Amino acid sequence: MLADIASQKVYNYWVRIGELINSFFLLRGKSNNNFFHSAIEEIPEEYRESENYLWLKNFKESEYIELYKIRRDIVHTISSDTNFKYRHSAVVTNKEKMYELQTEHENIAPFYKKQISLSILGFEKTLLLLEEVN
Repeated sequence: MLADIASQKVYNYWVRIGELINSFFLLRGKSNNNFFHSAIEEIPEEYRESENYLWLKNFKESEYIELYKIRRDIVHTISSDTNFKYRHSAVVTNKEKMYELQTEHENIAPFYKKQISLSILGFEKTLLLLEEVN
């Protein structure tokens, strides 16, 4: 349950970053979508060489995609706890698969710890980008 909440909260954080970027560039007239991935794509060309923009774009195309997929499954398909239970019962007699599943399960906390660090750095990069534009 806590992993699912962490997923949704980190994702919601990036939605807010998208809203900040959209409002700064006055993109609301161009798009009804305030999501982070859309906001990054709608940043005007003249700012796309910025180191801060490049960091945000790289994040969007790597770590954000992973977070998005996890959160999408949790919200629209199945909770991570239920998913773990189904997967656990499917491999209960396979020691190697059980070890892999347990390792994956134990890596949930470090994953979200990294996401929190990336969120802080992403906020910094967003503010620096907006400062460059201003």
